[in-house]
Amino acid sequence: MRQAGHVLGWAPGKVPTAHPDSLSWPLAPGTDLVLQLHLLPGDEPVPVRPQVGLYYAKTPATVEPVAVVLNSLTIDIPAGATAHVVRDRYRLPVAVDLLSVYPHAHYLARQVEATATLPDGSERTLIRIDDWDYNWQDEYRYLQPLHLPAGTEVEMRYTYDNSAANPRNPHHPPQSVRFGPKATDEMAQLMMQVLTARSGDRDVLTQNLVLKATRDEIVGYQARVRSDPSDHVSRTALAARYLQVGSVEAALAELREAIQLAPQFPDAQYNLGAALLARGAKTDAIAAYRRAIELNADYAEAHNNLGVVLESMGDRATAVTHYERAIHIQPHQAGAHYNLANVRLADGAVADAVAHYRQALASEPAHAEARAKLADALTRLGQRGEAVAEYRRALDLNPRLGSALVDFAWLLATAPESTLRNTVEALALARRAMQVVGADHPAVLDTLAAAYASDGRFPLAIETARRAAARAGALPEFEPRAAQIEQRLRLYMAHQLYRMPD
Repeated sequence: MRQAGHVLGWAPGKVPTAHPDSLSWPLAPGTDLVLQLHLLPGDEPVPVRPQVGLYYAKTPATVEPVAVVLNSLTIDIPAGATAHVVRDRYRLPVAVDLLSVYPHAHYLARQVEATATLPDGSERTLIRIDDWDYNWQDEYRYLQPLHLPAGTEVEMRYTYDNSAANPRNPHHPPQSVRFGPKATDEMAQLMMQVLTARSGDRDVLTQNLVLKATRDEIVGYQARVRSDPSDHVSRTALAARYLQVGSVEAALAELREAIQLAPQFPDAQYNLGAALLARGAKTDAIAAYRRAIELNADYAEAHNNLGVVLESMGDRATAVTHYERAIHIQPHQAGAHYNLANVRLADGAVADAVAHYRQALASEPAHAEARAKLADALTRLGQRGEAVAEYRRALDLNPRLGSALVDFAWLLATAPESTLRNTVEALALARRAMQVVGADHPAVLDTLAAAYASDGRFPLAIETARRAAARAGALPEFEPRAAQIEQRLRLYMAHQLYRMPD
């Protein structure tokens, strides 16, 4: 498992690894620790007594590493092959400092090697093991971090011996071996723990790695489908990955094949709904989600997604029933709690909305939008101090979340409590919102005007409020706000501040 850039797992031979406090692993309140074991049935009962040791840092982490993973999901080693090579490459989009490497393979691997080719053409060996032993695996940490500039190409090259001459070969006689989780299958993986050279580059790297992982899975599922065209499960999984990269038509083609092969497979219908929705065919998407629910009445994700589509088409009452059904099936379904909270907030049931936002965040603490919405709801309830904390958490999670930038700036500029107002920060947030949301957006201009007024800069407040009123008046959806902006403009012209109602 890889959590926040840490490799959390055990394989034969691995010993405990000591990390400095600066690299400690933060555990948020309410975190569930799940131990997953890979076991196979045997002839006799065997006691299993796993133990996990947690060692606490004296000081909080100051840096957050990233796990860069090279692997191959298309391994297919012919029987008798003595030097079958498996490769994977990755070009670093940003500069990093490499802290450790952790290679992983099974019994047929004989040589494990990883190199880095720098932009100047020079090559560095990251690790080389000439006699790989499945029973002695470990993470290897460098005495000093190895700096790898942006544009460095990292490559793994694993060599496998699937012949009878390999004493560790689990198959007698040798047989074709493919990728898989069992020890008698094979794997090729290299996990690298890195720190980005610039803190702002972490998001760039993680987003690029998500794309790489999705593409790796696409190639892997394509190989499975080629091997077994009747594998409807792999076709469905392949379609889901196609959707992740925006290949809607390719996804639809795979799903139609999967449904033809297995008409009663609910996952295919569920993903068909997502693909049709991506194409804009809402009515057909509803039919697909309903079919998935017919096949599996307890399909919580299908209920939630069906609710989203129904709500977008104006059928909020039926949408709510599906959100509630999803929560009944899976009480910790973050998406359904979030969607139901949005409906409750729009209906004015603010306290109920707060309860559902909190439920969503209990299951998904990194849900930035839910934190921003919770802050909005808390503000409406007058719990502005807690709202400030939630806005900060939301923007820590997503510094470019437009709604949080605008609403937090508004709160800091117009809060009745002097202890909460922060004009300097409100102005900074409003200017960031101009970059993210738009320099001519009525809400952004209205917020910026309030911040200028709070800072005593009334000429700028008046000028900005006039621009906000003009923009709001030109957009039908902002007509109600245009009248409110005009009221605030009159206050600024009288050198009076606007304060949100207490």
